[in-house]
Order: sequence, then structure tokens, then C-alpha cells
Amino acid sequence: MQLKRQHIAGALITCLCFISIATTAAAVTWNEISDAGDTPLTAQTPIGTGALNTIMGTLSPANDTDVFRIYIPDPSIFAVDMIGTSLSGDNDTELYILNALGNLVFNNDDSGPGWLSQVNAGNLTGQSAGIYLIAYNLFSSVPENSQLNPVTGWTVNPYHSQTGTVQLNLTGAEFVPQLAAAETASVPEPSSLLLLGMGLVGFSARKLRLKFF
Repeated sequence: MQLKRQHIAGALITCLCFISIATTAAAVTWNEISDAGDTPLTAQTPIGTGALNTIMGTLSPANDTDVFRIYIPDPSIFAVDMIGTSLSGDNDTELYILNALGNLVFNNDDSGPGWLSQVNAGNLTGQSAGIYLIAYNLFSSVPENSQLNPVTGWTVNPYHSQTGTVQLNLTGAEFVPQLAAAETASVPEPSSLLLLGMGLVGFSARKLRLKFF
């Protein structure tokens, strides 16, 4: 009986561990590396696979703009808020969604709590699944060209000069699958490296044998 109880307890602990691991894996956060670029051409692409739940970035200096590349499989359910953003002033932000070509498809000033920006589910209804760019900066900011042309930069005149941490909470976003596949393919697996090494050793040994015989 005692042994049976130990087995049951062990099974329960194992289940709890798997649940904990699954929960942790589901909450994927990308932390900005150095300073993300401020244009579609210099956007930072988070590296990973599957769901992308959070992007942590910074605004510094006050006229900074950060752009990130993401994948949206169903734009009709995509949403993002900036709750958790902590700037040195009044958190008055601006938020932009651009398509893969860099054309502006949606922007928001302050529909979120306080002066934070927000994209609600349904705001991108009618858009196609694919790669998108998400950009943020301070109020007031204007893309340097019209909505029908790729954005090449921003005119940023902060109403309140402020810096700090920016948090993007994403719903319905994923890592860019093409990049993740390319990154995986570019790094040989240890087993592949071992086979390659064995092959080279075998080839060298055969060449040496032929030389002496």
C-alpha cells in the first residue's frame, strides 16, 4: 500500500511539472536586443517559433521609435495593448501596424488606459494573414510619408519628453516562421557535425592507405 501511494504521489508530481512547463512555454516574451531599428528595413525580428505573447522594449532617447517584425495568422483576432509600459512621464504613446511592405494599415494614439495606445480585436479585419510590423513611439509622431507608401521614418515631437520601458502585450501574434526555419537550417545539429567529422576521417584514412599501397 505504501509503495502504491508513492507511485501515485510521483505521478501527480510529474503531471504538475508538465503543467508548469507547458504554462511557461505558452508565455513567450521577446526582449529587445540593443536598440530595435526605426524603419521597416531596420526592424528587429524576434527569433523563435509559435506564439509570441509579449515584446519588451525601451524608449530612449525621447524621440526614439522601435519597429518589430511579427507574423499574424488571423488579423481579425489580433490585438495589442501597452499595459505595463513604464515611462518617466505620462505614458503618452503612439502605436502603428504596418504590412510587410511598410505601408501603414492602422495606428492609434490613446484608446488604451490612461494615454497608452491599443489595437483591439477587429481593427485589422479584412487584412490578409502574413508578416506585419509593429512600431511605437511618443505622442505626437507622424510617419514621414502617406498611408499608401512605405514608411521611411518618423517625425517625432514629444509632447512630454520621457524615456523608459515599453511593454507590448500581443494576442494572435506569432514569430515569423520563415526566419525561424532559416535560423534553424543555418545551425547544423551536433549529430550532423559528428557524421561529417566521421566521414572526413574515413576519407583521409582511405586516401592515406592508397598512398602507401
